[in-house]
Amino acid sequence: MTATIEDIRAILKELAQSQQELSQSQQELSQAQQKLSQAQKETDKQIKETDKQINRVSKQIGELGNRLGEFVEWQVRPAVVRLFQERGIDVHEFHPGISVKRDNEGLEIDLLVVNDTDAILVE
Repeated sequence: MTATIEDIRAILKELAQSQQELSQSQQELSQAQQKLSQAQKETDKQIKETDKQINRVSKQIGELGNRLGEFVEWQVRPAVVRLFQERGIDVHEFHPGISVKRDNEGLEIDLLVVNDTDAILVE
């Protein structure tokens, strides 16, 4: 069976139409990829900004914790003196925030209270 010129023209017309549809699909895919890429860039930007905010808040919380610790120490110091004096223990020295580290072991002391014969650790 031989193809007529009209059959060939119809096939070529279908091929041309298929090629146009393929080209349009490729353009739509390219546009979708560009939108996706832009959305990914925006998401990355938002993640970086969120990380910066988290770091900033963490730092502020740490600073607040340090200030709170200092406040408590300054509030405790007079009470410690009074408590020890009420029990007949003289207080000569205060040493706040003592840290000791030996053989990979550490100890933090909030307040070291010392007189001539005793040393008292306050946590």
